Amino acid sequence: MAVVAQRLLAIAGEFSGLRLPLDQVATVEWRSPSAGAFRAELEEVCLALASAVRSVEDAAGAVARYAAFLASGGTPGSWMGPGGAGGFPYGMPGAP
Repeated sequence: MAVVAQRLLAIAGEFSGLRLPLDQVATVEWRSPSAGAFRAELEEVCLALASAVRSVEDAAGAVARYAAFLASGGTPGSWMGPGGAGGFPYGMPGAP
């Protein structure tokens, strides 16, 4: 589980890295109605990527907490973390 948490953090970093080239494109001096529309769409994409990064980081944190719980001797069916069973609103998938 700890490896999964690390991989999720790496994915969040990859998503975050995608924003840099997009931000650079947004600074190009284009002046036209099409350029304005493109910038608006690009801003939406950047906001969506930022939201995805936060979501994946949150998931990584939840998986890391679960990994720590398991490492401390907890059993999968007994996980009760922040936010309810397993720290997830609907509990851990596959838990009894």
